[in-house]
Amino acid sequence: NNVTYSRFSYTLKVERPIIQGLLTHIFPPIVVFLPTLYSYALAPLKDAITKMSLSGGGLISLIFIWRGISGSIPALDYLTAFDKYIFCFFISISIALSFSIACYAYFSSRDSDDPPPARELTLMLAELSSKVCFYSVGFLFFIFLPAWMFVDPVIILPLGLLGVVVGVLWCYNELE
Repeated sequence: NNVTYSRFSYTLKVERPIIQGLLTHIFPPIVVFLPTLYSYALAPLKDAITKMSLSGGGLISLIFIWRGISGSIPALDYLTAFDKYIFCFFISISIALSFSIACYAYFSSRDSDDPPPARELTLMLAELSSKVCFYSVGFLFFIFLPAWMFVDPVIILPLGLLGVVVGVLWCYNELE
């Protein structure tokens, strides 16, 4: 038996264009998120409907972007880095929307005979709004997202929940 086997080895270099990935996956959520960031700069009481519209429209647009991009890849049983990235946008926009709805619900339930809210309260809500923006965006994108990418979800998700509870208690304490 004079049988010989040949061995042919090769490498296949697969790479995606970085610019294409940035333009189609990274920038659209950021562009959708910018009006939500702008909504934090609006007056909490006077522009409550506008704030809710900006946040609600951003949330719906983000859902469409996420479904469009996730529909172009095969279904997976785990979260990809893009899913984690986009979920942080979902959470941040939901926080802005919840804050706007809470302010609107609280101040719209007053009787028309009641005097308008004091200027100090309006200024305090504006300051609280800017703090909520800073801390929610800062925590989500600079602490939680990088940790979520590299740490086991069993550890990081309870820490994220703890961050949400601390944030809610902090906001409640600021309003007292």
